[in-house]
Amino acid sequence: MFALDPRSGDTWDEGTKTLTVNSDLPYEAYKYQDEIQHVIINNGVTSIGVDAFRGCTGLTSVTIPNSVTSIGDEAFRGCFGLTSVTINAESLESYGNEVFYNTHANLKIYVPAGSVNTYKAAWTAYAAKIKAIPPAWVRDGDEWDDATKTLTVNSNPGYQAYFEQTEIEHVVISDAVTSIGDYAFAYCSSLSSVTIPNSVTSIGTSAFYQCSSLSSVTIPNSVTSIGGSAFSGCTGLTSMTIDATTPPSLGENAFKYVDVPACKLYVPASSASDYKAASTWKNFYFHANPTAHEDPQNTGTYYSTFYDSDDIYLLPTGVEAYVATLSGSNLLLTKIAEAGEYIPNNCAVILKSTVESYDLFISKETPVTFSATNNLQGTDDAISAPSNCYVLSGHSSDNSVQGVGFYQFTGTLTAHKAYVVFSGSNAPRRMRFVYDQATGVENVQGDKVQSTKVLRDGQLIIIKNGVMYNTQGQMVK
Repeated sequence: MFALDPRSGDTWDEGTKTLTVNSDLPYEAYKYQDEIQHVIINNGVTSIGVDAFRGCTGLTSVTIPNSVTSIGDEAFRGCFGLTSVTINAESLESYGNEVFYNTHANLKIYVPAGSVNTYKAAWTAYAAKIKAIPPAWVRDGDEWDDATKTLTVNSNPGYQAYFEQTEIEHVVISDAVTSIGDYAFAYCSSLSSVTIPNSVTSIGTSAFYQCSSLSSVTIPNSVTSIGGSAFSGCTGLTSMTIDATTPPSLGENAFKYVDVPACKLYVPASSASDYKAASTWKNFYFHANPTAHEDPQNTGTYYSTFYDSDDIYLLPTGVEAYVATLSGSNLLLTKIAEAGEYIPNNCAVILKSTVESYDLFISKETPVTFSATNNLQGTDDAISAPSNCYVLSGHSSDNSVQGVGFYQFTGTLTAHKAYVVFSGSNAPRRMRFVYDQATGVENVQGDKVQSTKVLRDGQLIIIKNGVMYNTQGQMVK
């Protein structure tokens, strides 16, 4: 292929395949010139004629100055490789037809920020391709949406790539990125969200240092290391989702000045114990440890209550969740979830377990759905107990009644506590458990839960003070 022979006054750079235009472009000025890859039109040029660059298939980018007032019909038609056009004029006096017909599918037409709507109205066929000219600080290849203050990053952001760029509110990193460099987004104080794809394997030192508005971050399972001070000073951080089954390694002070105990950590359920044991990760708020009460004594059955309005939790081995319906002065318990399933948010539950101590881990999974009536209520924060409030305990507050059940309570209810309000007359001291037989749970109620249960000839027998009773409370000889 021969080198381009430019018009008189124009210049051609063979090395970069760049044409610089210095005077108005007439009809078919550079039609079908495949050699041209880039075009710079200097200020002073006022018009681009009909078919001026038609069929320049190698052309990828064009910069048009604010002196240009008109662009002719089909000026860039058939420029298959054209992906970027920058027009600096606030508006054009003349808009040609099919100017960008049959160009690259990903063509972007950049115009002054205040003129986006003007150009969209004039070139309706290309409205979706018209965007605001990015600020000078946006790297080549990255994209900026001024309306939403969103930066799309399309190549590895290296050392201080967007250091102190306070305009950025959202960052979307494309799957072409494999690493986030040191101080890449440090001091981006308006940054509130960042989307990191599964292609990224490392986050550099101080990558998000002092991003004080950053409230949540999702780290994909591809990330194996997070550098020192990577999120230091992210004082607004309230939740992190880590998809990696193996906890990523952390550099020194990775979360310095973050309120780690209050920051919720979402991790794969199968890896919860690994995160709980890992340095620094174990300090996040990603599990709860309900207080259990044994019922009845010496049988290995325990009860606790739990409530969370925002999050869902995984039930570990040996734990079941129940909702409760008022039935006179009793609570009818219906099982809604078991080990390996997830407690719904905004659902106060009674937890029945075969172990005295266990952890509930926050989960991203879909919780169970249920249609049972639930008279249990809950509180995320400590509150004063309402009137006729009952809470789960091993005995009444004055010890006059013994055995696990819901007892009348006055005082301050602790956070994540489930309770029930009895609205009827003649409120009992204690609300007893009655199980829904459809769940297959044994029917145990009343003071009989104080006693030791045994099986005799396949039947449940309750021994109390040396006397045997059946489950209906009748003495058995």
